[in-house]
Amino acid sequence: MAAMDDLDRAVLCSLSPNVSEAERKQAFQYTQRITEMPDGWKLCAQKLMVSRNPPVVHFCFMVFQQVVLHRYTSLSAEERMKLKSLLVQWMASTPQHPEFNRAIKSKFAATLVQVVNVEYPNEWPSFFRDIFDVMKAGSVDEQSKAVLVEMLLLILLELDATIVCRAAHRSVTDQAHAQRVKDAMRLDCIESIVDAWYSLLVTYAQNNQEITNLVLDNISRYIYWIDLKLIANDRFVPLIFQFLTAENLRVMAARCLYGMAEKGMPAEEKLQLLANLNLRNLVVNVTTDDVEFMEELAYLVDSIGSSAVVCVRHQDAAVCKQGVRILDEMLGLLFMYMANEYDDVSQKTFNFADAYLDLLREKDSLSPNELEHVKRLFLICSQKAQFLPDFVFGQNRDDEHEFDVYRRALKHTFQKLLRTHPKLVAELMIHTANDVLSNVASKPFHLVEAVLFLLNIFPEDASEIQKQWNEYPNVLQTIIMTVLKSNVSSYNHQMVTFQYLDLVVRFATYIPIDRAYVENVLSSLLDGRGIQNSNFAIVGRTLNQFNQLLGLWRSSQAAERAAVFHEFIPSCLDRLKTLLTWEFDGQAPNKRAPRLDVYERTRAANSVGLLIFQLQDPAVQLHFTQIMVTTVMNQIKQAFSMPIVNAQASALLALYLEDSLFVLGSLSKGFPHIPEHVIEPFKQSLDLVVHIIRQVPARRVRMRALFVMRTLVGGLGEKVFPFLPPVIESLMKDNHVQDMQAFLGFLHQISHQFKDALAPVLSQIFLSLCNHVFERLNTPATPGSEEERELVGLRVAFLNFLCNVVAHDLSSIYAIAEIRPHIPALLSFVANSLNTPAFPDVVRAAFNVLKEYITPFGKDAFFQQFLLKEMIPETFKLILSPHLDAEDGKTSLTLNVAATVHLSAVSLLQDRYVVIVADLLAQQGCAPAVAATHLEVLKTNSASRLRGFWLDLHKLMNQQRQRR
Repeated sequence: MAAMDDLDRAVLCSLSPNVSEAERKQAFQYTQRITEMPDGWKLCAQKLMVSRNPPVVHFCFMVFQQVVLHRYTSLSAEERMKLKSLLVQWMASTPQHPEFNRAIKSKFAATLVQVVNVEYPNEWPSFFRDIFDVMKAGSVDEQSKAVLVEMLLLILLELDATIVCRAAHRSVTDQAHAQRVKDAMRLDCIESIVDAWYSLLVTYAQNNQEITNLVLDNISRYIYWIDLKLIANDRFVPLIFQFLTAENLRVMAARCLYGMAEKGMPAEEKLQLLANLNLRNLVVNVTTDDVEFMEELAYLVDSIGSSAVVCVRHQDAAVCKQGVRILDEMLGLLFMYMANEYDDVSQKTFNFADAYLDLLREKDSLSPNELEHVKRLFLICSQKAQFLPDFVFGQNRDDEHEFDVYRRALKHTFQKLLRTHPKLVAELMIHTANDVLSNVASKPFHLVEAVLFLLNIFPEDASEIQKQWNEYPNVLQTIIMTVLKSNVSSYNHQMVTFQYLDLVVRFATYIPIDRAYVENVLSSLLDGRGIQNSNFAIVGRTLNQFNQLLGLWRSSQAAERAAVFHEFIPSCLDRLKTLLTWEFDGQAPNKRAPRLDVYERTRAANSVGLLIFQLQDPAVQLHFTQIMVTTVMNQIKQAFSMPIVNAQASALLALYLEDSLFVLGSLSKGFPHIPEHVIEPFKQSLDLVVHIIRQVPARRVRMRALFVMRTLVGGLGEKVFPFLPPVIESLMKDNHVQDMQAFLGFLHQISHQFKDALAPVLSQIFLSLCNHVFERLNTPATPGSEEERELVGLRVAFLNFLCNVVAHDLSSIYAIAEIRPHIPALLSFVANSLNTPAFPDVVRAAFNVLKEYITPFGKDAFFQQFLLKEMIPETFKLILSPHLDAEDGKTSLTLNVAATVHLSAVSLLQDRYVVIVADLLAQQGCAPAVAATHLEVLKTNSASRLRGFWLDLHKLMNQQRQRR
C-alpha cells in the first residue's frame, strides 16, 4: 500500500487476510494513530456520514467510544454538540442503509449510550424527545419505521446494560448516577416508552417476531425499576399470556412474567399480584419440550415459591394463611421442575427448595405431609446426583465441568435437607447405601457413584444426627462400615474410585480400631485398586488421599489406632518404593501415552519419609532409609552412565535426572527432622548432589540438586558444613537471574539456620557475590518485559540477603578490613532502590535493610551522612512522586516500614533531620506549616500516624499538580 491517507483502505487492509504482514502492520499503525490523535474523531465524523462500508463505520464508532471514555471532558461545548448531533443524524439515516446489520446498530447504540451516560439528564435533557422526533420524522413507510423501531429498542437495551442494570457490579458513585438517570426517566419519558412498547407489540406481534422479542426483552429488563402498574394491567398481561403459546416469543414472554413475580413490594401487594396473574395455573397448563422455555418456567416456579415462603413468615395472619395456600400449590411444581431431566431446568428451582427447607428447619416438629416432602426432596437429590448411564468421561470436558457445577449447587441443597431432619435423611441414606452397595459389582456405575457422592456430603461432625437417632451408637461409623463391608473399593470405574477415596479420608477417624478394617483400607489404597492401578489418574488421587490419611492417623489421639497402623508401615513402604524409581525410556512425554507425573512420585517419596519417621525401631528406620535413599541414588548414578547419542537424548536424560533429584529431595523433606541414627545414607547422597552441582551444565538439573541440598540442610544441620564451600563456589558462577535468586534463597536458609557460625564461609564470598549481582542488575532490560520483572525479583532477593546478614547475627563480617570500605557503596545501592516507586516490593525491601542496619551502624558518621544525603531525600522523592500508587496496599506496607526507619533516624540525627526535611518540603513548594505539622507527627513516635501524614501529603501535592 503506497499511501496510508485513506481511512477506508487502512481499515479494510488491517482486517484482510489477503495482504502482506507489512501492509497489515502499516494499516494498523495508521488506524491506531487516528484513534490516538486528539482530532482523529473529526476525520471519523466526516467519514461516518458518507461511508457505506460496515467495517469502516464500526471503526468510527470505536473511535468515538474512546473519545467519550478518555477525552470527553477535554472537548469544547461546541465539539460535544457536534458529536451528539452527528449520532442522532446517523440514526435518522439508517433506513436508507440496509447493509448495516445488527452488529453495527448495536455498536451505534453502545456509542450513543456512552454519551448519554455523561450528558443525561443535566447536559442533554432532551435526549429522549430527540430520539422520538427522529422516530416520528423518519417513519415515512413501514420498512423505515421498522428500522428505527429496532434502533430505539437497541438503545434502550444498551441504556439498561450500561447505566441502570441491577445485576451489574457498580461503584457507589455509579449507583448514585444510575439512580439519578432512573429518576429523570420516570419523570421525563417512561410513560411514553411504555406506550410505545404496547403500540409496537400490537403492531408487530403478527408480522415481525424479531421486533416483538426486542420489545419483550425491554420490558423484562425495565420492569424491575419502573412502576409495575404500567405493565401488570389489562393492556399488557393478556398480550404476554398470548405470546406464551407462540414458539418464538414464549421465552421472552416468560421472562416478563418472571420480572413481575420478582418485583420487590410489600407482602400483601405481592400476594394480590400473584392471585391476579394466576401464574401457578399458567405453569401447570403449559406442556413443552423446549428446554430454554422450561428454564424460564422453572424460574417462575422458583420466584413464586420463594415469595410464598416469605409470606408464610409474615406476622399478619391473613398474609401468612394465603402464603401457606400458595406454597402448598407450588410445592408440586417444585418437585416436578427440580426432578426435570435437564440440569439447567432443575437448578433454577434450588432457591425455592432451600427457602422451603429453611422454613421447615424453624419448626419444632414436621407434619406427615412435610415429612413426605423431605422424602421427595431426598429422592430427587439422589436421582439428580447421578451421571447419565451412557456418560463418556474425557470426551467432553465442558459437560463434565457443567455437571460438576450443578452437583456443587445440589450439594448445598442436600446439606440443608440433612439439617432439616437429620434422622430421617440419615435413615434414607443408609437404606439407599445398603441397597446399592450390596452386591455392588452388579450395579451400574452412576448409581454407585451417586450414593458415595451423597455420603461424602454428610458432615464430619454428626452430633445433630446423633441427637435424634439412638438406633446406632455412631452414625458416621455406620456409614463408613457400610462402605468398607461392601466390595466398592474394587469397583472398576474411575469416578467411583475417586468418591471411595474421598469417603475413606473424610471419615478416617471413624474407621474402627480393628486390624481387619485398617488392613482393608490400606490394601485398597496400595494394591492394584490404588497406587498400583494402571490408570495414572487413580494413582495420583490415591497418593494425595493416602498422604491426607497419614496426617489424620498421625494426629489421632487414639494410641490404639496408631499402634494398629504402625504394624502396617513396612508393607506400606514396600508398596510405595515401586513409585520412587522408573526406567529411562528415552522417549519424550506423550499425552497419548500417559505416564505417572513426577509430582505424584514426589508425593509418594514424601509419604515414604513420613512413614519411616514413624517407625519405632531405630534399626528398622535405618534399614528402610538405606533402601529408599540408595534406590533413588542408584537411579541417578545409572543416568550418568548412559550414552548420549544426540541432543534430544541429552535433553531427555537431563529431564530424567532433574525428576530423580526432585524425588530424592522430597524423600528427605518427608522427615519432620532426620534422626541421628539415619543420617549416614543422606550424607552419602550429599556427595552425589555436590558432584551434580559442580559438574552438570544443565541449569534445571543443578537447581534440582540445590533443592535436595536445601532439604538436607534442615535435616542434617552443621553436618553439611564441609559440603558448603564447593557448592557455593559452583553456584556463584551462575548468571541466570532465576538461578541467582535460588542461590540467594539458599544463603538466606543457611544464614537463618547457622547464624554467626556461617560468618567465616560468608565473609570469603561476600564481595564476589555483591559484584556478581551488581553486574547482572546493570544489564539493560526493556521496560515491562519479562527480563525486567526477573531483574526486579533479583534486586528484591539481594536486598533481602543484605537484610538477613544483620538480622541473622552476621554483621561481624562488615568489620573485616576487606569488606568495611565497601559499605557506603552497598548503602548507595539501597538508596537507589528506594527511588523505584513502580516496584513497591523493591522499595519495601530497601527500607527493611535500613531498619536492620540502623542498630549496628547508627552511630557511625558515614551512616549518618548516608541518612541525611541519600535516604531522607530519596524517601521524600518517593512520597511526592506522582507515580506512587497511594491506593495500593503494598504502598501502605512500604511506608509503614519507612516510617519506622525515619523515627529511628530522628533519634539519631535530631535537629539535623528536622532541618533537612524542612528544606526538602520548601523546595517542593510546601508551606512552612507542612513542615511544622510533620514535626508534630514525629513527636508522637507513631509509625502509623507518620505514614498517614505522608499519604495525605502525597494527595495534596497531586492536587496541586493537577491545578497547575
